[in-house]
Amino acid sequence: SAMTLMVPAHELDDTAPVAAAFDGQPHGHIIKIIVAGGATIGLTAGVIVSIMAQARIWFALARDGLVLEWFGRVHPTFQTPFNATCVTVFAACFMGGLVPFGVLADMISCGTLTALTLVCVALLVMRYGGPTGQLSFIIGYVVLATTAMYVPTPINFLL
Repeated sequence: SAMTLMVPAHELDDTAPVAAAFDGQPHGHIIKIIVAGGATIGLTAGVIVSIMAQARIWFALARDGLVLEWFGRVHPTFQTPFNATCVTVFAACFMGGLVPFGVLADMISCGTLTALTLVCVALLVMRYGGPTGQLSFIIGYVVLATTAMYVPTPINFLL
C-alpha cells in the first residue's frame, strides 16, 4: 500500500507519515513544513478544547453534588469554572510532562472506551431499569464494575 500512491508504505516515517510522503516531491520541504504546522495547530486546538470541556464537566459534577463544591465555584470576573480549569490544566501539564507518549495514548483510548461504555450502559439502565429513585444506586455499581475492568492485573503485564 502507498500513501495516495506517492510513497510505498515501508518508506513512510511512523511519527509523521503525511509529512514524510512529501520528502521526494517538488517543493516537498515547504509542503512538509505546512503539513507539520497544521498538525501542530490541530493537536494544540484539540488539547485546549478538551481541557475546557473537562473543566465544564467538573463544574457540572460539582453542581450536581457528585464532587467537591469547590470545583463548581465560578470566577467573579470571567464567569468560568476557575478552580476546575486550574486543576485540569495542572493535571494535563503534569501528565504530559512526566508520562511517556505511548502510555498517554493508551490511557486516552481506555478513557474513551470507558466513557462510551458507561453512556451505553446508562442508557440501557434508564430505558429498561426500574423506578428513577433506584437508578443512581444501579449506576454506581456500573461505574465501579466498568472501572474495575481497567485495574492492572498480573495478566495485563503478560500481554
